[in-house]
Amino acid sequence: MRGSIAEMPASTDADLPATNAAKAAVFPKKTGPATRAVRWCLAIVAGTVLSGIVPAVATAPSVAFVPAKEFDSSKLPSIALAIAHSVPGFAERSVTGRIFAMPSDASADAPGGELHLPEESPVAIGPDPEEKLRFGSLGVPRKMVMTMLRAAEQAEVDPVYLMALADKESSFRPEVRASTSSAEGLFQFIESTWLEVVHDYGSRHGLAFEASAIDTAGDKPAVKDPEMRTRILELRRDPYVAAVMASELMKRDRAQVAFRIGRDLKPAELYLTHFLGPSDAASLLELQRSKPTTAASKEFKAAAKANKNIFFARKGRRLKPLSVAEVYNLIDSMIGLRLARYTGVSAFGTPTVTALAADPS
Repeated sequence: MRGSIAEMPASTDADLPATNAAKAAVFPKKTGPATRAVRWCLAIVAGTVLSGIVPAVATAPSVAFVPAKEFDSSKLPSIALAIAHSVPGFAERSVTGRIFAMPSDASADAPGGELHLPEESPVAIGPDPEEKLRFGSLGVPRKMVMTMLRAAEQAEVDPVYLMALADKESSFRPEVRASTSSAEGLFQFIESTWLEVVHDYGSRHGLAFEASAIDTAGDKPAVKDPEMRTRILELRRDPYVAAVMASELMKRDRAQVAFRIGRDLKPAELYLTHFLGPSDAASLLELQRSKPTTAASKEFKAAAKANKNIFFARKGRRLKPLSVAEVYNLIDSMIGLRLARYTGVSAFGTPTVTALAADPS
């Protein structure tokens, strides 16, 4: 009957003699210790089995049953275990120690005999982009490292230098803004330099529309539409765009300075082209060779005003101007340290290899 416990047929008086005879055969009135022990064991087994069977015969929502939270199946006799396995609602510990239990819905509408496993949390496929990769004592998010590798591959530059430059300029923080100039972003581009490089190289990297909006006919690059100008300048905060633009600028400036001084630049000297621009970088390298004791702040006033920590050293309460040689050595030391830090960055794999590893199809 729907909504009630299944009932056994009612016994009649005629059945009693046979029933009593059966009881007497199994459970004689006079019992010894061994018999009582057998009864006790049978009672335990029967109680264990019935605890799983009773819920199975329930057919109405009014019968509440809470599945066992945990039960060690190794303690059950083999016969009882076999019966319990066939009963919905029996909870058994798996090999891994996880408890699987049937739902407590015992209504007639509930699907019978179907095992419902607990839902698992989603499992991430591939490496965690927020995981920090260690470079000495510094941790850099994997996503940022892969962005630098992808940009270096796209622009065909050394990823070690690109990592060192981002470290020095912003400590890998795209939102950083300078307090003494218009410099902003991962590579601290000032507004005029950014507009210039986007105009010259944007079309190579999907920014043809933005590049066409920049006018370089005057003394400084300009954008007529204020909204477009803001949009272009905000791209400095995009790590990938900033990285490919920094790479293109480095290649251009490196060629210009190398042509002027008559030799290729050392890795640490590449930073001078980013820091001072190609013209002043070439001038500093020439002074380093011809007049190394000259006060650098007198030769590069604008740069010294915006970067006092590079051009001056504190001596008591006063600031002592550093010479060209001292500025050169300071920059060489700062960048050299970072170049050494990221020497093994390529070991994390090129973006192409990483993509194939994550999705071999």
